[in-house]
Amino acid sequence: MTDTVDGFQALIDNSVPGQADLVIEPGTATRRAALHEAVSSVTVVPFAFAFGLLAAVPVAVVMLFAGTGWRPVWPTALAIGGSTAALVWAASAVRAFTCVRRVRFAPVPGPTSVTVVKGSGRAVPQPISRVRRVRIDHTVEEPYPGDARPPTVTASLAVVMTNGVTFTCSLPSATDTGQLHRTLTEALAPAVPVDLYARRSTRAEPPAAPEDRSRASWWGALGHGGSTGGGGGC
Repeated sequence: MTDTVDGFQALIDNSVPGQADLVIEPGTATRRAALHEAVSSVTVVPFAFAFGLLAAVPVAVVMLFAGTGWRPVWPTALAIGGSTAALVWAASAVRAFTCVRRVRFAPVPGPTSVTVVKGSGRAVPQPISRVRRVRIDHTVEEPYPGDARPPTVTASLAVVMTNGVTFTCSLPSATDTGQLHRTLTEALAPAVPVDLYARRSTRAEPPAAPEDRSRASWWGALGHGGSTGGGGGC
């Protein structure tokens, strides 16, 4: 089962003795699960088709101004909508098989290999030297004095590979990143460095409302005019 840090999921699955999985994206990594997800993604087709029809509106306008009439407009709009739906569904289906679900380290502690597990279950072990580092980012933006909004917290974990590819996942905002850093350091050292970058700042105050100079000028002119009138009467 997955470890927890202060009651929050730390995205570390060590259910198999001797290995630790960093869960980049939830979901089962098997061909059957990927196929099920690919089939289920057909639900996006109506929305993609509608978006394609909206995208076809400028084309229809151009065709009408060109004098083609409505007869060729409808087939063109349907073709654009259908093509958009097909492309979106195909992209979703391909992603179900190729997305990275987990980055597996083995053995732990002191891993010697890393395995990138994709949605289809394809997993090829590689030397641990392929991993440059694991990075944890934790940013807290505190409210300024008088700001009733709660602090903004963002936390993420990234596995940085030597080939420039980075696998990133978001962490629950209440994750104890200090404890997570210690847990990963114990599991992955000395082969993989684990860095923690924690930043805390104060939210910028909104600029003050600009003074209404036109109104101030009007009142100033009125006051000056009254004073001048009084002086003229003496």
